[in-house]
Amino acid sequence: MLFSKYYNRLITANYQSANNEIDIALSHINKLEVGVSYPFLLELFNDLDNNILTELELKQCLDLIQNYVIRRQICSMKSSQLNKIFINIGKEIKSSKYFQNNYVSLFGNVLTSKANNFPDNKEIKQALETKSIYGMRKHKQYLLYMLENFDNNERVDVFNLISENRLNIEHIMPQILTKEWKNSLGTTFPEIHSKYLHVLGNLTLTGYNSKLSNKSFVEKQTMENGFKDSRLYLNKYLAEVSKWGEEEIKERHKMLVERFCKIFKYPPKLTFDLASENIYSLADDIDFTSTKIIKFDFLNQSFQVSNWSEFAIEVCKLLYDLDPTVLIKLSQDSVYKFILSTNVSRHRRSSKIAENIYLENHNDVATKLKNLKKIIAHFDLQLTDIEFYVIKSKAK
Repeated sequence: MLFSKYYNRLITANYQSANNEIDIALSHINKLEVGVSYPFLLELFNDLDNNILTELELKQCLDLIQNYVIRRQICSMKSSQLNKIFINIGKEIKSSKYFQNNYVSLFGNVLTSKANNFPDNKEIKQALETKSIYGMRKHKQYLLYMLENFDNNERVDVFNLISENRLNIEHIMPQILTKEWKNSLGTTFPEIHSKYLHVLGNLTLTGYNSKLSNKSFVEKQTMENGFKDSRLYLNKYLAEVSKWGEEEIKERHKMLVERFCKIFKYPPKLTFDLASENIYSLADDIDFTSTKIIKFDFLNQSFQVSNWSEFAIEVCKLLYDLDPTVLIKLSQDSVYKFILSTNVSRHRRSSKIAENIYLENHNDVATKLKNLKKIIAHFDLQLTDIEFYVIKSKAK
């Protein structure tokens, strides 16, 4: 019964619920047709009821889902992969023992992992240079709706206005060029038309009859319900310029891409500062740059260390004591030659682990931890079997 209540809220959410940000976010997810996210959404609502999440954190998670899905669509990534991603994501978040204090940050961290392909701003800007927004079926309405209503106190109901034919999705430079349009674009009009016709910078919402879409730019500006009459954000720039050509398309495109990145934000990297405790394990995918390790626990024993290099050496020595044959084999394996070696001179800075076994220790913290994880994978151990205590490094 409880989950049926959650499900009913998902499918009945309305973006017109002015004072309910969670319902608005849910309706946006429905507009994106991400049904494969429902199992995870049900889990989120259950976590809310169990006080694992606050309403604010739930809203932030819903926003992250939107951001993730629309960015992948812009970059033409396969939607078939989403089912596998969303069905496991709750488990991945809760695999960290700090998830209750860092749920949203961990969610963003999981989504931005290499396996899950969350396009960053550089990838988005590159994709939008050529992306046919007009060819995005229903999702172009969602995108224009979000661009229009960002930071807008008076929400414009783009979906209903389009369904009632009171608004149209319009090509500013039209799909069929008249002689007047060709002249205004100049001698390179075929290239300009081919390159920019369907991109974000050349699309808007208009209230005039779509049959008039081939009119000149000045006519589109000054006609009844034209750009100069419009109160829409998307038409603000169009009301101000005197002509419409390649430079104007590029300038407006740049403005809208920047707005896109502000709306559909890329999650910040999970760092030490975001975590609420100073005890971690090798399973935690966190940036430990600018931290100092003071001790670690290995199989219920504690060891004092003064830096990350000493930590890496001591862990490898303990692993050797646990099963020397594993480290002997790895040090003789060419695949691991940049981590372990039998030759003291092979590495830039070799640290002795045992007789004829040396560890490369001339690397940063992230590389040290990555190398330890590779070594531990050959033992009957979990990454959570090694915990360490860190403090912030003092600024030099």
